[in-house]
Amino acid sequence: AVPLLEKRDMYVMASSSLMTILFGTEVQSFCFDDPDALSNQFQYNQHAQYLLPRRNRGKAIERLLIDLTHAHRKSQKKKSNKTTPLDLSPIQGFCRLLLGNTATSCSIPFSSIRNLARRLKAPLTKTMDGISNDEMQLLHIRLDNVSSSDEIESCTGYRDWTPETDVAVANAISNDRDESSKRCAFVGWESNDNDNRPESTRSLNVEELALELYHSARLPNTNDKDNKDNVSNVPRGNWEGWHNEGGHARKLFRIMFLQAVLESTPVDDPTIFLTPYQHSPHDLHVGYQKIASDDCNKKFSLIRGFYERRRRA
Repeated sequence: AVPLLEKRDMYVMASSSLMTILFGTEVQSFCFDDPDALSNQFQYNQHAQYLLPRRNRGKAIERLLIDLTHAHRKSQKKKSNKTTPLDLSPIQGFCRLLLGNTATSCSIPFSSIRNLARRLKAPLTKTMDGISNDEMQLLHIRLDNVSSSDEIESCTGYRDWTPETDVAVANAISNDRDESSKRCAFVGWESNDNDNRPESTRSLNVEELALELYHSARLPNTNDKDNKDNVSNVPRGNWEGWHNEGGHARKLFRIMFLQAVLESTPVDDPTIFLTPYQHSPHDLHVGYQKIASDDCNKKFSLIRGFYERRRRA
């Protein structure tokens, strides 16, 4: 329903719906009169954070801030016909409140925390100062490339850690489909005599092209003068990799720790199974399943899931 409300420019109703979904509270109208107006309206039900997976929850919060910005712009146009700069201080104040709450509780991924921090238009190091986040600490996520506090203080906009990147040039294959909906395909490199990799003999998407470039020693770049000393020590060629966006790590976690998670938490816990239509623990997506027992109480019991059956096979 939220995308439909947004298409009809009903941003107040869309924001109200998102507030109910995200925080379990009902808000009929929003006040943008002062920087703390939205923050003062904020109420929070602590159980609401279990209704959505972390990734979906982070995207919904980003959507909420966008809808509130549109609603604020529409309300300002109704009050004044003059074209004046939009005062974003109420949105930024509410964003700062949400960022602190969600980062501390780890209810959204750190990628969404970065997106929220961009709205504050300040260095990420400065924004996260005094905010504790387990994901950031356990994964040693870097917040900036520099450690000088003077350089960070002098920065007037958003900045965070920027990784080193390699650049390659490839030949794209033309596609007759609509430009906005097509996926790019590229010409693969000719295979060597002893190279039986199927990626070398067909068209490649961008992820497969990157894997092929690292395997064939065309990457990483070695002509970067600023990074020449570091790259010279990196082995070139015969690299093996996978494009799975963390899939291997998630599967390994489920295989190793799913039993411990279910043993330490009762199966009837509402944070594990939310509906009778759910066949796996919430936010793990695969693993042990839940089926109805034959007794009259219709209790649920655990059976072995996909990965458990595969491991025992």
